[in-house]
Amino acid sequence: SGRDRLSMGPGRHGNLLVSNSLPPLDIFRFSVNFGDYFKFYDFIAPMNNIFTDLLDETVPPKYLLGHRLAFQPKPNLRISVSELMVINSQLQWSYLNPLNIFHNMSNSVSKNILSGLDIEYQIKPDLYSYLSLVIDEIDFYLIEPEGEAPLTDSESRFVYGVQLGLD
Repeated sequence: SGRDRLSMGPGRHGNLLVSNSLPPLDIFRFSVNFGDYFKFYDFIAPMNNIFTDLLDETVPPKYLLGHRLAFQPKPNLRISVSELMVINSQLQWSYLNPLNIFHNMSNSVSKNILSGLDIEYQIKPDLYSYLSLVIDEIDFYLIEPEGEAPLTDSESRFVYGVQLGLD
């Protein structure tokens, strides 16, 4: 917790989901290990000055929320799933639940949700490769046709990298 740079995903520079090139944010975050194989991360960060911009209530607040579950079945292999949400509205109590899946929340006109999958593999002690896939606004209508029609189109991007040396 406190003011810090935020990063989510593999790679040293320009992570696909959240890069450490963002300016420092006021962040509340925590992580929990579940045994030797699982780690859960969660954070909430206001993206605008909540003390001055919002006193007159003419500008809605903007928040960045995210969580990530990492599974490390072997010392050299990590698989992670992430969800990131930017909301442009008042913070609701349901958003503070770290186990809440953002895609299940309503009022999607004031939020944007990104989902990610990362696979990291350490080839040698100083060499590793990674694959990162991010989907913006997953279209669940394609999965469940009887559901609501999508409000926006889905977009996806991926990055593959090899990194030499770990700092």
